[in-house]
This record gives sequence, C-alpha cells and structure tokens, in this order.
Amino acid sequence: MKRLVCRLAASGLAFWLVASAPPASAADEATFYLERIEVDNAPPAIGAIVLSQSLLKEGSRYSETELRDALSRVRRLPLVRDAEFALHKGSSRGAYRLSISVERMSPFFLQGSSNLSLFNETVRLRETGRSLFDNSAAVGLRDSVGRQGMLFAGIGTTGSAYGELGYTQYGLFGTGGYAAADLQYSASGNVLVLPFLADPSLSGWEVGESFAARLAVGIPIRRNDSIRARYAHVQADARTVAPVFGFQPDTPAAITNGRLSIDQADLDWLYDTTDDALLPTQGLFVSAGPGTLKANTPESFPTVSPPPGQGPGPPPGPAAAQTTNTAYISLSATRYLPVTDRQTLLGSLQGYAGRTRVDQQPRATTFGLVGTLGHSMSLLSSSSSRDIDDLRLETFLEYTYDRGPPLPAPSYTRFERLRVGTGVVFRSRWALLRLGLSYAVFERGMQ
Repeated sequence: MKRLVCRLAASGLAFWLVASAPPASAADEATFYLERIEVDNAPPAIGAIVLSQSLLKEGSRYSETELRDALSRVRRLPLVRDAEFALHKGSSRGAYRLSISVERMSPFFLQGSSNLSLFNETVRLRETGRSLFDNSAAVGLRDSVGRQGMLFAGIGTTGSAYGELGYTQYGLFGTGGYAAADLQYSASGNVLVLPFLADPSLSGWEVGESFAARLAVGIPIRRNDSIRARYAHVQADARTVAPVFGFQPDTPAAITNGRLSIDQADLDWLYDTTDDALLPTQGLFVSAGPGTLKANTPESFPTVSPPPGQGPGPPPGPAAAQTTNTAYISLSATRYLPVTDRQTLLGSLQGYAGRTRVDQQPRATTFGLVGTLGHSMSLLSSSSSRDIDDLRLETFLEYTYDRGPPLPAPSYTRFERLRVGTGVVFRSRWALLRLGLSYAVFERGMQ
C-alpha cells in the first residue's frame, strides 16, 4: 500500500505542478473602458449582488483576463444558474457598456445522494459489516431578501432528520465582501465519527439531539484573492460509543453520559479561478492559513457481558472525558484541467501540520495530508435538453494520512485510507443528485 501511496503522491504533485503553471502575461492584452455596467434578467436585489461580487466598477479599464475572472466569480454565486458578458459600444470612442445576462437558479431546490461504500474489513457505524449504504435528501428554499441578502432554509435527512436556516449578506466593507451564518438542528438517531484530530480512537458516537452553528466572513483583496475567516461549533448529546475498527463482534457499545462538542476556527488566504462552485471544469483553487480545533468527548461506561455460566463480575472502570486542543497551519491546492470540451482532470493536495495537546499531556506534533486524482466526463451532448445543466460521470483515487499524538490504546497514532470510487452527478435548475460507489482500504497503528 505504501508503494502505491508514494506513486499516487508523486503523480499528484507532478500533475499539480505542471497543470498550475502560471498563465502567459496579460500585459499586452487589450483593455476596455467600462462607462456603464448593467445586469439583465434579474431582480434589483440579485442584480446588486451580481455587481458587488463581480468586483467591476464603472469608469475603470479591464483586460479580457480580468473580465473572464469576473464572469467566473458571478457564475460561482449560489443564486446564479448561468451568466454571460457582452460588450456594447458606449457613448464615446473607446468606451463600452457591459451587459451581464443572468439566469438564476430556482428558489426551490432538491438535493439527494445515495452511495454504497465497501471496505476491506468490518466496520461498525450505523450498521456493522463490510459495506455501508448511505442515503441523504434535502429540500429547501433559497432566495434574495432585502438589499444584497440571501436567505436559505431547508429540511432533510442524513440518517436522522434535521432542519437548517442560513443567511448571507453581500456587498460588505465596500469591496464585495460577505458575511454568512448558518444554524442546523437534528432531533436524534445519528452516528458521528469525529475528525482524527478530535478523537484519535476513531469511535462512532451515537447521539441524540445535535446542534451546529457556522459563521464565515470573506473580504476580497484582489480579483482572485480574498481573506476568509470561519468559525464552527457542533455539539451533541452522546448516548453510546463504540470503536469503528478492531472490535469483537459481541462487544456492546459503551454508555456515555454527557455532551460532545467541537469548536473550530480558521483564517485563510484564498485564490480561486474556478468556473463553478459545485462542479468546476477548469481553474485553480488554493487556500492557506492558521486554525484551531478544540474537541470535548464525555465520560463513557463500558458494558461487559459475563461468560456463559458465570455471574456478573465487577463493573469495568469508566473511560474519562477527554479534551483535545490543536493549533495548526493548513495548505490546500486543487487544479481542474480541461482536456476536451467534455472531460476534466482533477489533481488535489491538502495538508496540515500542528501541535496537539490532549488533556494535561505535553503538546505533540501532528500532521496529515490528502491527495486526490480524479476525472469527470460530461454525458450530455450539444443537443441535450436545456432543462439539464449537467450530467457527469466522476471517478477518483484518494489517499488520506493522519499522524496524531502518542496516546495509549485505544487511541491510534496513525491512520491511513486509500479509497477509489465512481459516481454520476445530475444537476438542473432546481436539483443536485448524486449516485456513487466506493471501495476503501484502511491501515492504522498504535503507540
């Protein structure tokens, strides 16, 4: 597995370096003086959002590259289905009027996914076995409100029912900035596997009520560069906990008493030239910056069944509550390279390095990476119905590596996963649906 991983990492790095070669200088490009900018086919509120996020100003000159980047920013907006730019002669020689034609998404939407995951060993999640059939679905409403505001509300299920409410305000700070807030509540019945840095024991936590709150603020600093600050808080009432890997089939789950929580904050520099927020076909996305993660897991009480013919023995001691604090720096780069009109290659490298402290133990160095190679192909022909925006066949090969602090069992200090998968994605004005199949191989090690 390690030899395959090294080849994957080397191939991914080479792909990214070659595909991310800087474009030719735009110094010799013709520029266009925009005396007026108009947004067609959109209500005033959406038109104001489009103008704000384009970062274009009347009375300024822009090259073809700068206009193309502005068009990509507009197309990445969640309210926009498609957009086109058109230049018209202005009132004087050398002046132009820019017309932005916008086709908006339906205010009502449907999202759904169904994925069959196969594993090289038995795992215990919502079910126990070498496979897991995951289904999720959501319906909701997304529409503009007020001046440059967007409201989102939805209900759905991912093993348990949940409701979500969010709001985004555009046009902030006088530079096309934004602020977004999102709240999510789930009744009960879900199983959470926390990130490796939050829970190195790789346990599945069955929870009751859960709540999540997320905040994000973005400020553009150049046409493709921005600064983003995010904070997320997740809490849930824990009921039972059981190891995902390496358990005995008859081992019952431990009973927990308390609440688990995760608080994560990061501050990132972003560089984004991709042409779509959900299904990019070209462009480069890079993020880098510091962050912190704090996780609290509650005390648990193991339950042990007595051997046949014997009475119950002394109850096992409880597993203490645990607090994990990590400060880290992360770097992520993803390149989408079109090879034909209908096919795109993907190369991605993501990594982090940090210092982790578990309870009162000394801090230890932690790090991890994710490397991905992928391919997508459009299944639509030029004569396909305009009601279907995209129908794509996607395949990927992904390797994940995490190295945690040296902790006693049952915590792991190393976790590796190699995953290969394929799937079909359908997108229209009102829906985004996915159907997938994947196979994963796991390796892990203790101190």
